[in-house]
Amino acid sequence: MGRKLNTRRRETGSPLHAIAKWAAGLIIVPLMLFIIGYAVVQYCKSEHSRVLNQLRKELSEVKTPSDEEIRIEAARSAKLEYPVNPPLKTPEQISREASDSAKALAGEKYNPRNIAEKISGVMKLYEEARPGQEIEFLSKNRSGPVKGTYKGKEGLFILVDNEKYSMRDILDDFKYLFDSAAATFKTQEKIKEIRNSYKAESDKFYEENRKRIEQELYTSSGYARDADGAWRAKSDIFNEAYLSLKQLKEKNRLDETRRISERHKLFGLFQVEPETEPASSRK
Repeated sequence: MGRKLNTRRRETGSPLHAIAKWAAGLIIVPLMLFIIGYAVVQYCKSEHSRVLNQLRKELSEVKTPSDEEIRIEAARSAKLEYPVNPPLKTPEQISREASDSAKALAGEKYNPRNIAEKISGVMKLYEEARPGQEIEFLSKNRSGPVKGTYKGKEGLFILVDNEKYSMRDILDDFKYLFDSAAATFKTQEKIKEIRNSYKAESDKFYEENRKRIEQELYTSSGYARDADGAWRAKSDIFNEAYLSLKQLKEKNRLDETRRISERHKLFGLFQVEPETEPASSRK
């Protein structure tokens, strides 16, 4: 009986042994949890670092053109030579200079001396005929022109050589030869016609040259026509193209950056933001 009691005592063990096993369990389980947690954290850090490095690499490859490159491209898109300088003259200066130059040209070509010569020629052309003068006119009673030496007038009849012609039968365009009042009227009428024609020609010549000179001045002073045909400073056209292109480039850069960031998420779920450089370190 004594041997059996001793055997049960060895199988059951002492209370100290049970306490030791319990204490070991309390230490081992947290330790294992700690090790597992540490491994998970390290893996997360490693994955985060990998994703972040890949993100940084692709973001660094996004092309960001310099301001000078954007300016050159903007000038090319607007079909302008770079650099584009401000205009040399204002539209008011160009308009005034073109008008003055055109007036000088018109004044030189259509000066009073030229019209005076024409008026003098008209006054001689429509003079009343003198007896003994060779004349030519048209009459309603003759199929062809009447030619001969003017002998004078007898009442309502015109004496040419040995024949008489009634003033009523002479065409109006030739009555000035035998009527001083008709000659004066015809002369004044022709002078007025010459002056009106002279002025119309002068005005037309002035306007044609004004437009030509104005276009030359606009072109040489730094202007170009827009889509509507209006003159605009090349610098204004360039600035609009530059600002528009700059905004487009920035939008494209942000869109590309956003697409890259969307492709690189931690475990495909969490957004990873690249660390920004401190403001104090940017120069």
